[in-house]
This record gives sequence, C-alpha cells and structure tokens, in this order.
Amino acid sequence: MLPEAELLEAILANVVGFDINPLAVITARVNYLLALGDLLERRRGPIAIPVYLADSVLLPELGHDLESSGLYQVRTSVGVFTVPEAVFAHGRLGRFCSMLEGAVRAGEPPAAFAEAVAEGLDLSGSERRSAIGPLRALCEQLADLHRRGLDGLWPDFDTAIKKNVGQKATPIM
Repeated sequence: MLPEAELLEAILANVVGFDINPLAVITARVNYLLALGDLLERRRGPIAIPVYLADSVLLPELGHDLESSGLYQVRTSVGVFTVPEAVFAHGRLGRFCSMLEGAVRAGEPPAAFAEAVAEGLDLSGSERRSAIGPLRALCEQLADLHRRGLDGLWPDFDTAIKKNVGQKATPIM
C-alpha cells in the first residue's frame, strides 16, 4: 500500500476532469476536495485540483500556412489567442504563463513584455524574430480582457495550453 502522501500525489496526477460549464467545474472541484478528505493533511505543498474549464473540442492548433506557421491558435469563448510555438519548447511554458500573467496584472507595456519573454526564455535569434509580434499581440489582447474584468481564469488558461502539450499545470491552491 502507498503512503498517504504518495497516494495523494498519484490521485492528483491521474484523476483529471474538465467541463465547458463553469458551475460544473466549481462543483466538481469541491467534490474532488471532499473526496480527498484526510489525504489533504499529507500534502507536501500547494496542490492544483485537476478539474478544468475547457472545451474538449477546441484544442490548440499549430498553424501551417505562411501567416500562422510556428503559432498555436488557442480558441476560447472570448476569442482566439495566438501563442508562439517557441514558448512550448524546452520546458519554457510554465515560466511563460507566469510571465504573461504577471505582465498583464502589472500593466506592463506589451513591447516590454515581449522583450522580457524573449530574454527570460532565452529565445534564439530566429525564435525571437518570429515570436516578438505575436507575444506583443497576445499581451495586448489579454490586457484588454483584464481591463474589462474578463480574466478570472488564469489557472485554466495556463492549463488549457499545458494539458495539450503534456506539461504539468501551475499549482492554484
């Protein structure tokens, strides 16, 4: 039998859910927490309840034409987000999502954000050239949503991207 701390980690890594309905997601997260019960006392740090607001039909698509080559199109209920492929490589995605959230919440100018990402993720010259414009546009798009109060699901944006490229989600609890 697994020690309780390992059992908790195994459950969190292997029991995952998603729904397009925000109320269903909240309800499922509460039920998940209740089901974990006493195991929560054995956690080794913050945990992410792996129940996500997502549409299983709308997966990120990598562009193939001249205009969208090297860019993922992430379709959401509030629009399409274009994310450079370079941020998915070499374990960069978690840092990228953190930088993006921080920049939008702090009101960082999109051009400064794009340069900070290129530097912080150590993008090569060609990656930098192809990513700067889309990074700037993504920051502008998310800053607009933030100004309008439509950005309350950062962990889900982070996860919606990561779950489709096989990376761990950022802890939210």
